[in-house]
Amino acid sequence: MYYFNVMAIPPADDAKANNNTIQLAVRHRMRLVYRPKALFDLSPNTEAKKLEWRKSGTKLTIKNPTPFFFYFHSIQIGSKEVKPEVNSVAPMTTKEVTLKENINASSITWKVVNDYGGAGSLYSSSL
Repeated sequence: MYYFNVMAIPPADDAKANNNTIQLAVRHRMRLVYRPKALFDLSPNTEAKKLEWRKSGTKLTIKNPTPFFFYFHSIQIGSKEVKPEVNSVAPMTTKEVTLKENINASSITWKVVNDYGGAGSLYSSSL
């Protein structure tokens, strides 16, 4: 994954140097995901169901055994939304997150962001 940064700075107008003006510079930062040819046969939508979830008290552990970056659209433990604590998981890594509160539930559901920026399929697993 790479970041593509674009900055637009308006030109200064010497004729208006003594006037009150506001100039804004705009910076866009976009994620650029490069997928090697070896991954063309795999779909992130089908690989997202391979994420492994464990919860112990207020600790949530996510194991990503796939070669894909996943950005989460939503995560729910039971009926409680936990997305603000977790936003992504890198390929072939394990991520541990501390939840704001202990949620007593035995299941988790999640959606990942698809290639078009929308929500993918809904997946579920037991904790």
